[in-house]
Amino acid sequence: MNTAKRNWKMRLLSTLTVAALCICMCLSAFADDDTLEYVALGDSITYGYGLVDAETEGLVALFSESIGATSTLNGGISGLTASYLLSALDGSLETSTTTAFLVASIKTTLSTADVVTITIGGNDLLAAFYTILGELADESGIDLDGTSVQMALADPSTDPTTIAEIFNMLNNADLSSYLLSSDTFTDAVTTCVADINAIAAEIKSINPDAVILLANQYNPYQWLEGGENISALFEAGVTYFNTALASGKTDDYTVVDIFSAFYTSTDSLTNAYLTLDATTGLPTDYNFDFHPNAAGHAVIADTLASAYTAVLNGESPETGDIANTMLLISLMMIGAVGCFATIKHKCSLDK
Repeated sequence: MNTAKRNWKMRLLSTLTVAALCICMCLSAFADDDTLEYVALGDSITYGYGLVDAETEGLVALFSESIGATSTLNGGISGLTASYLLSALDGSLETSTTTAFLVASIKTTLSTADVVTITIGGNDLLAAFYTILGELADESGIDLDGTSVQMALADPSTDPTTIAEIFNMLNNADLSSYLLSSDTFTDAVTTCVADINAIAAEIKSINPDAVILLANQYNPYQWLEGGENISALFEAGVTYFNTALASGKTDDYTVVDIFSAFYTSTDSLTNAYLTLDATTGLPTDYNFDFHPNAAGHAVIADTLASAYTAVLNGESPETGDIANTMLLISLMMIGAVGCFATIKHKCSLDK
């Protein structure tokens, strides 16, 4: 078993153990009509990755406090994908007897939840994105596959020459169209939306009365100075996903527009930053961590709370004005196929 898979299973076991411990509290409070039970499912954003104190700064804690939840379970697992979450809920996940018991336990917790929030899909999209970057790196003569590109960006000790090559590849104005014309990416989006619909259906089969709020994807790099093409790349990708999600979702859940909440902020809401050399224009200091910072978690929690109030009042949550962005993406898609071959050559680096 590789290290990543083993670590994922350990995190799953840890989360499900917490769920099992929460069952007694949930059941003991069940008779109280004033209870408000909250379950948070999802990836590292729900988990609170990168925060100094996720128990006070994380979106789960903030949302729980905002709505006055009487019991809260944070089921966030770093690295979780929509496909893995679905397999845990629908019973197709290969598990030991112990893990199977714990999965059943978290389902019991879900069965009495009043509200469920979900952050999922980002890791599914990043997997496709880095696969595409690996293909481009190979075409450009960079000896890195997709996973290696991801690891190089996350490792501050990576050779500066390698970082410069990756940065030049990422900061290419034509890469957005390349991404949207790739079957690897568009197929990943289609699969992810289908998995999310199935996740919501599984939760509703366990608890038909639960309010399910799903956060859509945000652009983590919109505040990068000197990385405008990187920002445009991720905005194109997440907008494509959010559009597919909005049009392909079922009635089992409500999509909460985190994208627009982040888009309108002048202050950076993620851990990412970029400093470029004034002469070469290449990175001298950088962090491509896409996770929200404490301020970002507060924005997510506030947006979820507003959406929850709207749902309880029988209203539709407010969405931001991103119509122009949607139109831009549509126009890019129309032109993408015709210029695909040209783009591939433009994306290659001059050696």
